Order: sequence, then C-alpha cells, then structure tokens
Amino acid sequence: MIIPQHVYLVSMVTFPGSIVHAYTRQLFCRLMGVPVYETVYFTLKSPVKYVKREALPPGKTFALICLSWLLDVLLGAALLVPASLTLFRFGAFTAAEPWAALLNPLAFWVGFSILVHSFPNREELNELRDHVLANKEAPGILRVLTAPLYLMMLIGSWGEILFLNVVFAVVVALLTPGIVRALWP
Repeated sequence: MIIPQHVYLVSMVTFPGSIVHAYTRQLFCRLMGVPVYETVYFTLKSPVKYVKREALPPGKTFALICLSWLLDVLLGAALLVPASLTLFRFGAFTAAEPWAALLNPLAFWVGFSILVHSFPNREELNELRDHVLANKEAPGILRVLTAPLYLMMLIGSWGEILFLNVVFAVVVALLTPGIVRALWP
C-alpha cells in the first residue's frame, strides 16, 4: 500500500506515540500470556508500528485491540491535562516554576503523539472484524461492545490520510481541560 508523504511526516514528528502504541500492545500480550514474535516500535514503512503475535480468541482480541486503544487514549489525555490547563488558561506554556515551562510542552507533545498513534493498524482492525464481529461463536455482548469501538477505530485508522487522527488528538486536547474542570471539585 502506498502511504502519502504527509503520513510519514506526522509519524516522524509524533514518534513517541508510535513507541507507546507498540509498547501498550506488547504489554497487553504479556499480561494475557500471548507469545510475541516481533515488535517494531517505529519505522518509516507501512505499518509504522506493529506487534507480531499469535492469533487470539474473540475475548483476547477485544482486550488487546479495543482496551489497549482505550488505554492509549486515556494515557494521552492524562498527559495533556496539566499542559492543556496551562495552555488554554494562560494562553501559553507559562508557569511559576521553571521546570514546568519545560515539562508542560514535553507532556503536551508526548500526550498528543500518543493520541495520534492510538488507532490500531488495518491488520488489527481486520482481525477484530474477523475474530469478533463476524464470528458467530463470539458472545453477543462482546460483539455489541466491539461494534461502536470498531467503527471509531476504523474511521481513525483510515482517516490518517486525511489527518483525522491528528484532528482526534486536537479535539481531545481541547476537551480535556473542560472535562477536568467539570469533574474536579
């Protein structure tokens, strides 16, 4: 598959997210006792990151792909919280402490990068579709839980050509301060 150049540019700028994405997948495999054959954290080939492992049953497929995606989104958003609150409250990455002036932009970049790379690659989405959604033997509740997540991840994965993964990261960065202020007393 031919990947447009801007996808590689975005991948180079946001490489920490690629590393975290592959590590999260590898971590979930280890926790579930799934053998991992090869892990690539970042490359300028398609796919940019991947974990080669054995095929999984429906429940583990759901856990690996959907739950690790949600973990990546939560981790990226958590890193954006202090940086986003500072950025959107004061209009810049300013802070009283000098270390915060360095750490806030770094946390924002890493959190943003994680969100950009949070979506699974197309091979994982095909596996999710085949092992869970199209599998009549998979539990019905698992298929119901998978369907909306699969749709969101499919749009994000295919949408990287149109920068939808970057738009997703921007939306999360913009919504994070409001959500934190609403939930924090």
